[in-house]
Amino acid sequence: MESLGVESNVLSCGEMEEMKLDEIYWLKHEKEILKDKIEKVRKEEEETRAHIEALEKRLEATEMCQKQIMSLLAKAIEDPALLMEFVGHEETGKIEGKIVRNK
Repeated sequence: MESLGVESNVLSCGEMEEMKLDEIYWLKHEKEILKDKIEKVRKEEEETRAHIEALEKRLEATEMCQKQIMSLLAKAIEDPALLMEFVGHEETGKIEGKIVRNK
């Protein structure tokens, strides 16, 4: 009967080894899945950063354009004759009238 007890211990050791090997296989598989996910997230992060940079450049260009327009408007308020270069004489008169009334 003692030999039976020894055999069952050997089997349980074999089963333990098999379980450990199964776990190792599973962990390797999970590791590969996680590596793929990390790579995907890194790629998305790169794309997002590139998109943000493009948006920042567009924003800078828009702000520059806005500053130029504001500068032009400030000059036009100081010198309404400047508007005659951009707008017809009749339209300039209407704008001058509005500017004078607002002061």
